[in-house]
Amino acid sequence: MTQPVQLTTALTVPPADQLRQVEPSPEFVAAQRATVEAAERQVRIAEQGVRIARGLISPTCRLPSTTGGSSSSSPFDLGGDWRTDFSAGLGVQMPIFNGGRTRADVRLAQQSLEQSRLQLAQLQEITELRLQQAQAERERRQRRD
Repeated sequence: MTQPVQLTTALTVPPADQLRQVEPSPEFVAAQRATVEAAERQVRIAEQGVRIARGLISPTCRLPSTTGGSSSSSPFDLGGDWRTDFSAGLGVQMPIFNGGRTRADVRLAQQSLEQSRLQLAQLQEITELRLQQAQAERERRQRRD
C-alpha cells in the first residue's frame, strides 16, 4: 500500500459553461418520479390490505347450486329418457372467536398503511427539497456571472 497510484487516462476539467448547468438531469427526474409512483402504489396496496383485513370480520354467505342429468337406460344411449337433477344450498359462516387474530390483522394492516403513507410523504419532501436545492444553486451561479 505504499506504492503511488498512477492514472491510465488524463483527467479533464469540463468547460465552465457546463459547470454552471445545475438543472436536474432527465434521468434524475425520471428516477424520482418512478420512486414516487412506486410509493403511491404501495399506499394503494396497503389500503386494499386494510379493506381485506376488515372484510374477514364480516360474515360470509354462500349459495351453491348444481344441475345434472341421468339416464335410466344405457349411458351410451343418447336418445333415451334423461332425468334432470338440481340441488341448491345456503351457507352462512360467521367468525365468532379466533383468539383476536382478525382484529390483530386489521391493526397490522392499518399500521402498514400508515407506514406507507409516511414513506410516501418523506419521499415527496426529499424530492421537492432536491429540486429546490438545484434551482437555488442555479440562481446563485447566475447571480455570480
